[in-house]
Amino acid sequence: MVHWTLLVFLGVGTALLLTLLAEEAPSALFVGADAALRGARRSEAERHAPDLLVVAEDLRDAARREYVSETARFLWFRDYAGVRSCLAASRTFAAAAAGFASRDKGKALQSLGERMEVVGAEVESAVREINGYPVRESTRRALSRSELLYHRAVEAHRGEDLLRAAALLGEADRALSDARRGFERELEAAVAHAPLWARWARSGVQTSRATGGAVVLVDKMRRRCHLYRGGRRVASYAADLGPNWLGDKEWSGDKRTPEGIYRVTDKKAGRRTKYHKALLINFPNEEDRRQFEAAKRSGRVPRSARIGGLIEIHGDGGRGYDWTLGCVALTNRDMDRLFAQVSVGTPVIIVGELPADLSRAN
Repeated sequence: MVHWTLLVFLGVGTALLLTLLAEEAPSALFVGADAALRGARRSEAERHAPDLLVVAEDLRDAARREYVSETARFLWFRDYAGVRSCLAASRTFAAAAAGFASRDKGKALQSLGERMEVVGAEVESAVREINGYPVRESTRRALSRSELLYHRAVEAHRGEDLLRAAALLGEADRALSDARRGFERELEAAVAHAPLWARWARSGVQTSRATGGAVVLVDKMRRRCHLYRGGRRVASYAADLGPNWLGDKEWSGDKRTPEGIYRVTDKKAGRRTKYHKALLINFPNEEDRRQFEAAKRSGRVPRSARIGGLIEIHGDGGRGYDWTLGCVALTNRDMDRLFAQVSVGTPVIIVGELPADLSRAN
């Protein structure tokens, strides 16, 4: 009886001892390896150190396979040395990938920052330039989108989110290109009549020189109203226009200042005008009516549109922005001076832009 009891005791003791001596599964090491890989990915190692990251991931996966193989063995015979070795190597390569990516990312962030400065300056320049013109809504939207995307790219760059910053900057650049193309198309269309404007203006000055009389030239691009007498410029006034001044007037309510050769048909003062003083011109003239009917037939203007009228050079201007319904507005002081210099019948020539020789003071 004693003999069997001793054997049982020795067997149980040996089993307990072997269990205590059995190697503990290195599950905590997997946590550390996975954390190291996550850190490498946060450093954008997939972009900047992909080869090192792949090695680190392969070693971690090899450790998992080895772990599964060892856990299938009898407890006392398990050996996790290979698992530990793979996981240690995985952490090493993950750390190397993160370090390399951080250094490379720093260079990339610097390079992207330099590009952002260029795009930022281009956006700022485009905003200053295009905002001075009454462009179409599609062009305005593209410009606003470029501003928004650029500022988002700046935020992403500050947060060192390189991929997002680069993507946003690319979108901002494309939106800016769309805005500039739209603006250039509109400007080209608007100035297509430049040779005609030059002929109108020079003819008006020649008539003034030949008759010794007055002629009024309005330069919409430069927001100036010039008075000529005897072929020489004798006065020049700042002018406010309709907010959609770019291009010729097409229909009533488009808030564009018309372009053409007109004449003063009435001089209004006192209770006859709410704008201090006013010079009524003969818009629409025959050419305006012809163009309006052609535009209606082509569908360029709505069928319900009317041609409008009551275009004047009047006072209450000097507001620093374009606000009229299509008229030319001067300050009251300038309007007083112009009003005294012209009479019914005085030619009024309104152009998109005067030629350089007439736009300069003489």
